[in-house]
Amino acid sequence: MKKFFASLLLFTVLASGAFAVERNWGFGVGPNRIQTSGTFDGSSWNMSRFGTCAFLFFGLSRYLELNAGFIAKDADGITIDGRHSSVFRGYSSALQAGAYGKFPFSLGSRFDLFPTAGVDFEFALESDWWNEIWLRGGVGADVFLGERFFIRGHVLFGYGFPFGGDPALNVKSSTGMMGKIGLGWMF
Repeated sequence: MKKFFASLLLFTVLASGAFAVERNWGFGVGPNRIQTSGTFDGSSWNMSRFGTCAFLFFGLSRYLELNAGFIAKDADGITIDGRHSSVFRGYSSALQAGAYGKFPFSLGSRFDLFPTAGVDFEFALESDWWNEIWLRGGVGADVFLGERFFIRGHVLFGYGFPFGGDPALNVKSSTGMMGKIGLGWMF
């Protein structure tokens, strides 16, 4: 009898779609807005950067997604001890790779909404800028244009942990928002 119930439970879990594989891939672009702070020679500083990203995404299952991309950011000034200086301008670029968990809810046959959270690693391409590990979370949506073709949008908020770069900058933390819009294909 125990074997029967164990077999029935196993069959129920397998038949439920708990291990359903929905692989997909796609690409897209999006804006990002970042605030970074630190100290320099005893003064606190805050830098605002605006940029764009281009990315690829790979859905390994319904609940796990990997992404890779390129991010370009332009510093539009720096505030040192409360005084804004537009003299400092800086451009930075980074390669990015990340992994996100998501939990999609189907809201009809053509629309999925999902909360998402994950981690991104940004590797700066300029030696005087810093690398960052980001913890991000937000919401995403897939709008299906056919059975397999879809448009995906994300709005993500995050907290960055900077490391590396010029040690004199003493970078403490970053916070920011990222939006993404892309096209994808489910197979």
